Amino acid sequence: MPTWTWRRLHRVQGLDVPAVIFTLDVGARVATLEKVLDVLHREEVHTTVFLYTAELAESPHGADVIRRIVADGHELANHTRSHSDLTKVSREEVGAELDAVDELVHGATGGTTKPFFREPFLASNDETDRIVRERCYRSIWFTVDTGDWQKGRTSADIVRAVLEDHDKPRKIESGSIFIFHGSQAENLTALPTIIASLKSQGFAFLTLGEALRRAHSSPPAPK
Repeated sequence: MPTWTWRRLHRVQGLDVPAVIFTLDVGARVATLEKVLDVLHREEVHTTVFLYTAELAESPHGADVIRRIVADGHELANHTRSHSDLTKVSREEVGAELDAVDELVHGATGGTTKPFFREPFLASNDETDRIVRERCYRSIWFTVDTGDWQKGRTSADIVRAVLEDHDKPRKIESGSIFIFHGSQAENLTALPTIIASLKSQGFAFLTLGEALRRAHSSPPAPK
């Protein structure tokens, strides 16, 4: 049976079912985030939500949004307080960036964002990696970048980024991790199309925690 590793994760291997993992980096444009959550609720898709919390902490109903994310069946993870490049701040500031998110979540839900973390801009170095591990987080990257964060990106662009690779249908592997952003209004249209396509290909949708538990419980491959 596989054991826990601190190694950065790009895809969950060894799943016992064909499934993919949607991850959602969120915190800005709270009104758009709530609409994205509406879409996911209608589609009955659960995601792992990486929170950056500067705007949520200032919003009068930020704590309600965090509680709603949990109530809808999503899994919370950490994406720092201010979405700063952690390689350009002090060790103390790196720790404070992670701790602030977990404290806000604990105050809103009594829960935690551990053990999953994603670096803003995927910026990391040996020092930030040490601090992340000291706080019992594992760094999560992704298999498929939707590109929804790019300026001028349309919903059709996002759909193509997910379902195509160099103008050909993308071969999506079970355990693939997708990155979306809850601040992007284009996802309100893109997500239902992407979800419908993946469902038609036989994929289920799991949170990271669910996927890792299912992978860990899978029987070993025959020799």
